[in-house]
Amino acid sequence: MRRILVLVMLLVAAGGDAAAQAPCSLHVEDFGAAPNNGVNDRVSIQTAIDATPTGGVLCFGSGRFDIAIRPGIGIQDVASLKVMRGMTLRGQGAGITVLAMMGSGVRPGATFPGNWDLLQATGGTSAAPIVIEDLTFDGAARFNTGEQTHLWHVIGPHVGTVEAPAVRLERAELILPEIAIPPGSVDCHAITPLERRYAHCDASTGAITGWHGGGDCVFVFGEHNGTTIDERVRGLVIRDVEAPECHRSGIAFQRGTDGVLIEDVEIVNRHDAGVDMEPSEIPGVIPIRNVTMRRMRLSRGGSPAIGYMMAIGGKPGAPSENVTVEDSTILGGSVHVIDARYTVLRRVRVDSSGSEAPTVHARREVVGLRIEDSTLAHGIATSPTPVLLIHAQSGISPTDVTLVNTKLSQKSPDHVIRVESTRSLLLIGGELRYLGPAGTWPLIWGRGVTQPIRSLTLDGVLLVGTGLEGAVHLLTYGVHRPGRITVAGCEAFGLSSYLVRFTGIPTRTPEIVGNTHSAAFTCQDCPAGWAP
Repeated sequence: MRRILVLVMLLVAAGGDAAAQAPCSLHVEDFGAAPNNGVNDRVSIQTAIDATPTGGVLCFGSGRFDIAIRPGIGIQDVASLKVMRGMTLRGQGAGITVLAMMGSGVRPGATFPGNWDLLQATGGTSAAPIVIEDLTFDGAARFNTGEQTHLWHVIGPHVGTVEAPAVRLERAELILPEIAIPPGSVDCHAITPLERRYAHCDASTGAITGWHGGGDCVFVFGEHNGTTIDERVRGLVIRDVEAPECHRSGIAFQRGTDGVLIEDVEIVNRHDAGVDMEPSEIPGVIPIRNVTMRRMRLSRGGSPAIGYMMAIGGKPGAPSENVTVEDSTILGGSVHVIDARYTVLRRVRVDSSGSEAPTVHARREVVGLRIEDSTLAHGIATSPTPVLLIHAQSGISPTDVTLVNTKLSQKSPDHVIRVESTRSLLLIGGELRYLGPAGTWPLIWGRGVTQPIRSLTLDGVLLVGTGLEGAVHLLTYGVHRPGRITVAGCEAFGLSSYLVRFTGIPTRTPEIVGNTHSAAFTCQDCPAGWAP
């Protein structure tokens, strides 16, 4: 938060950028909103939003504006505040102007918590964007809220580009912590199956002991419904945002998003991923496309054993496309890439120490995954797991994965890379370094399950396997025999036996040239004088 406050003070002191801002069209205080008095300001603020002209600026003074849930039970009533056209909501600075959830998520007449959006934004365009700036959104005072509770819900349609965005969130703070939920008094057996989704039930007595608090700090939801109505989110920018505590995800993408820039964002979350792409299983779903994330910092506020900190991908038949992560740090969790085309991790540091998940996990329809100039590290975990895991699922296999000048280090007693049923794995430069206890496993272990590993190349890679037997061990699985294997110009240290080993007969003699390790390869099932 200090970085945002310093930025605001610098802008005010400089005068130039502050003076360039459009002036306030209206002030929420003129509509009856009053900060710091513990009174629900929802109606006053919504009235002010409705009165703000398209392209206008609605300003908030300093202080805490308390906002209760919108009455009503229908799904259309989940948002306390709704912005339905292009305008700017501007505070005095993150940490200075606070919009805060107040009270219970149980609506009048309901017996269980409802979902709750503090602010919902829809209808932005490049010509008239929705801009949210210099505000804190705080959900710490809420209780008894449903699992789909969000601070900021971006729902399509928005029509813009990254260069001319339709919706922006800038210089903001997001707080949606896990909460201690007061216990309910209704018996679990007396409520509906839908209600039981939200309830914590005592297994022995059947009593309700609490409700799910739920929640992503930012939830992005767009779609194309197959008719003439296009409800995608196109042209979203999230910049200079701190989320010191998000109960579930910091930023969650549901589907139908095209053109996103996220930069200078710091997220601390307890469950799920800091950034989570998880489209619904709906036929014809529009995937998530063209997302760039720069200078991100994601970290785990709870147990690192939970796993993923960034999930990139889509669903079978609707993979994500063109997602790039640059100059970012991910701590206490992993990067999960699933059903994703042309994903790039560039100058990224991922340290999943303590996590039960691989540092990078690529599975199913992964095409063109590229990791450049990055550092991937896995430390001691409750159960061994590789640094990089690549494999098929449901009969769908990754095709090509490339690592360029990337360093992988492993402290857990497992492989550095485990690869299954992947058409091509290419490593150029960089290093594989094993730092764990001595063992019989190699740095890289692979096999074909649903399809063979057709090509595996190590070109100029530093291989440090102190206490291990070898560098690469490939197995034949059923009819799937490994194909072209090339190890060239690699320096190898600490390996007690082989550079490449085959279990089963490969389809080609490996090309092993210009390496420092004397032993070329072994093939334990090959007959004497074998040649493919």
